Order: sequence, then structure tokens, then C-alpha cells
Amino acid sequence: MSTSKTSESSAESPAMAGMDPAEIADGSASQGRGPIIRSFLLWQGTWLALVVGAGQGHPGLAALLGIAGVGIALLARRAPARELQVLGFAALLGVLVDGLLHRLGWVGFPAAARSGVLLDAVVLPNWMALLWVNLAAHCAPGTAFGWLDGRLRLAAIIGATSGPLAYLGGAKLGAVSIPPIGESPWPLPALAIVWGIAFPGLLVLRSRLMTSERRAA
Repeated sequence: MSTSKTSESSAESPAMAGMDPAEIADGSASQGRGPIIRSFLLWQGTWLALVVGAGQGHPGLAALLGIAGVGIALLARRAPARELQVLGFAALLGVLVDGLLHRLGWVGFPAAARSGVLLDAVVLPNWMALLWVNLAAHCAPGTAFGWLDGRLRLAAIIGATSGPLAYLGGAKLGAVSIPPIGESPWPLPALAIVWGIAFPGLLVLRSRLMTSERRAA
């Protein structure tokens, strides 16, 4: 009996099956990276749908596509109610931050990029708030930016560098306007400071909300 069991276990081992353990490890790593890559592509695709749609004069369609993209990101989440709370806080933060930047004249929105309904009628375009929601939707573990949880200094650096670049990209696509440096030197440094704080802040906010959810459960 023992000989039979030994042979069975040997037959089931990777080496006896003709499989290299290193290949198995690589396959597991690839499967682990797969959701992160898909999340990044979905985040980037949703960002482009929001910004390009607004830049082409279709802010309403852009907002609908943004909502669809965020909805797809939430399909596999285990605590959708708490996730929605995270996204709500992200939207509120976006309204406050970009609303202030808009009031200061550092970020503008062409008339074609505004729909005049909901948030757009009061503070800033709906699609702009959805950019913040889209980012927060991909900060969960196993998603595009979840690996930055606990690496707040790195998140701050990434936010401070990529934040202004995102606004410049939006300006080139016609979705926003930023005063030239010769006219006002403050917008880009302000965006770097804002996103150097806001990006790690979103990670901390999500982590604390989800931790309280697990404790309550």
C-alpha cells in the first residue's frame, strides 16, 4: 500500500509530470499579474473615454462611458456597498479639489466639454468627477494601483509627477484648459502638490474604510 501511495504522489509531482517547477512559478506569477494588467487597461480606457469624449464635445456620452467603465471594475468586488462609499468620497474630493482649481482660474473647461446638468450646472463637469471615481476604483488590492497601498511615499511621487501630465494630456485633447506658464506659473506646481497628496490620500482612505468593513463583519 505504501509503495502504491508513493508512486501515485510521484506521478502527481511536477517533475514526474514533465513540468519544470520554474515554469509553474512563472505561470502563477503571470496569473497574478493578469488582473493588474487588465485593471490598468480598463482604467486607461475609461480615462480616455472620459477625456476624449469631453474633448470632442460629447460630455454626456463621456460620463455614461465612464460610469460603465467603473461598473465593470466593480463587478468582482466582495464588498460593493463599501466600495461605493469609497467612490463617493473620491467624487467629493474631486469636486472640492478641481472646483477650487477652477475657481482660481488654474483649470478651465471649454463650453463644449460641459453638459450643464448635475454637478456641471454648479461646480465642474460630471466627467471630471468621474475621473477621480475611476482612479479610486482601481486602488483595490490586485488592481492597477493596489500595489501602492502601504507605499505612500512612492504614491506621492507618482501622483506629483503623473497628475500634472494627465491635465496637460487633457488640455491637448481639448477637454480642459491650463494657462500658459508665461501667463501664470502656478497651475502646474499646484497640480503637483495636489496630486502628491491626493493620490496617497485615496489609498489611505480606501484602506481604512475597507478595514472598518472587515472589523464590522
